[in-house]
Amino acid sequence: MSWLAGRAMASGGSSDALITIEAEDAFDVEATSRACPPPPLVIGGAKDQFYDEEMFRTTATGVADGRAHVFPTWGHMRTSSSTATTHLTLGFMLAGRGTSTL
Repeated sequence: MSWLAGRAMASGGSSDALITIEAEDAFDVEATSRACPPPPLVIGGAKDQFYDEEMFRTTATGVADGRAHVFPTWGHMRTSSSTATTHLTLGFMLAGRGTSTL
């Protein structure tokens, strides 16, 4: 989809997108795992064109109590735009909150 809408989305060129992609690829989650006290949830699609399933699982296991959920038949766009991903994330966050008394 990006190649179709790229010109409309990148009004001033593509340098911002390239910088973002380079930063994502260079980021080492294991080196910063102490800065992430709550357990992270890594969500991905096994058919992702940019990142493979192993990367999602390795990222999750590289952080204390990390979890991974990989949709077996989904690609990058479906995973990032699906309401199922939103619901999974919200459920994960709420499950870790525990209960409180009023």
